[in-house]
Amino acid sequence: MIGAIKLNFRLKVFILNLLLFWPVLMYSQENKTQITRILFIFDESKSMLGLWNGVPKIEQANRLLTELVDSLAQIPNIQMALRMYGHQKNYPPKYCDDSNLEVPFSNNSAPLIKAKLKQMKPKGTTPIAFSLLKSEKDFPACPNCKNMIILITDGIEECGADPCEVALSLQRNNVIMKPYIIGLGLDVELKSAFDCLGKYLDAGSDDDFDQIVRIIISQTAFRTTMQVDLLDIFKKPTETGVNMTFYDQQTGLMKYNLIHTFNEKGLSDTIEVDALSDYRIVVHTIPQVIIENVKPVPGKHTIVQKSAPQGQLIVSQSLGSKYKNMVYSIKQVGECDVINYQLVDNEEKYLVGKYLIELPTLPRLVFNDIQINQSILTSLKIPEPGDVSIMMPANGYGSLYQIKDGQAVWLINLNASLSENLTMLPGQYMAVWKPVKINRINATKVKYFEVKSGYSVIVKF
Repeated sequence: MIGAIKLNFRLKVFILNLLLFWPVLMYSQENKTQITRILFIFDESKSMLGLWNGVPKIEQANRLLTELVDSLAQIPNIQMALRMYGHQKNYPPKYCDDSNLEVPFSNNSAPLIKAKLKQMKPKGTTPIAFSLLKSEKDFPACPNCKNMIILITDGIEECGADPCEVALSLQRNNVIMKPYIIGLGLDVELKSAFDCLGKYLDAGSDDDFDQIVRIIISQTAFRTTMQVDLLDIFKKPTETGVNMTFYDQQTGLMKYNLIHTFNEKGLSDTIEVDALSDYRIVVHTIPQVIIENVKPVPGKHTIVQKSAPQGQLIVSQSLGSKYKNMVYSIKQVGECDVINYQLVDNEEKYLVGKYLIELPTLPRLVFNDIQINQSILTSLKIPEPGDVSIMMPANGYGSLYQIKDGQAVWLINLNASLSENLTMLPGQYMAVWKPVKINRINATKVKYFEVKSGYSVIVKF
């Protein structure tokens, strides 16, 4: 049998240390002190009259919530409220609107919550989704508040609605963080129904109760922080200056966006995170690096490390400004997708590896198997082009070819106008043209020519 819950010695020491170090914790917070608001959604449905380990579940739930309220009341800047469901109308039938805010948020709500627990008796059904939906109005507007929900229940939704969808909507609208669910006597199948809703905690014994109190106090009172170390090829955290996006691993919601930097000690700077979420971190290197299933520990500092060695690349012109504002594409060797478009004469970082670089010159200039090395600038140059004027005596059809290894490689079709002015890379070329009005194949004319860097050439038909 689960006995009456009392603060054991370790928990008393834990809370005492929290109170002793509270000024330090508050000093570490940015801007003004943040208020944490905790809404308890409490199950008073008829099933709570059932026995669990020989004791009515409602008694165990009351003791657990009393323990939480007493512990949290000792911590500054905590406000609590209580919403109950299944406590106003008898089951059957199902009353799926049986949910009410019994104790609103205030600085001294603990006695009111405990008094309300003693007054209410389990009667009705389990409208969890409806209670979550109504909870949005339980949180008055507050720009400097962190809003939490703790659901204490012995069952799952009974009114056909989707609690996960409602909770997700509240999170997307920044009303609440992901809820805690404290389950009493739920079997494995029922527990899994809460996977999409939030962090599930099983209240199975006195030790579990003690652990639940510790977890929730850690989440509400202590900062949960994280740093991301971006490692070079030597496994040293030297990479920085990269944007990172944190997503909730379960919901896919975007949580944080920040640019990686080093603090005054030369270490990866710290971000404060919501301890209830597991994270998918996208590091926006080129190509991007993804870190899956990052699980912060409530009230602790988590260090995440990921290999992201980088070097620099620049493709520049040899002379002049013929290719000013030209944008070229970069692919990883062996991959089909373009990972970046880069401007000529601009420097960009890439992960260490091999790349294929293609420039829209005439003809297209391709650099194959270009190795990007750690912290080294790889510099490539575009050969200085020449100018080509193709003169035609009449409107006609034509094409331009590069002569490469004895083969004619098509480049472009010529315009039907009387002239064409082109900027072309050095090399051997062939122009083919036929007048529009002469319908004989032997009217086709071929001109071979060479383009040299910095020189102009006129091709006349």
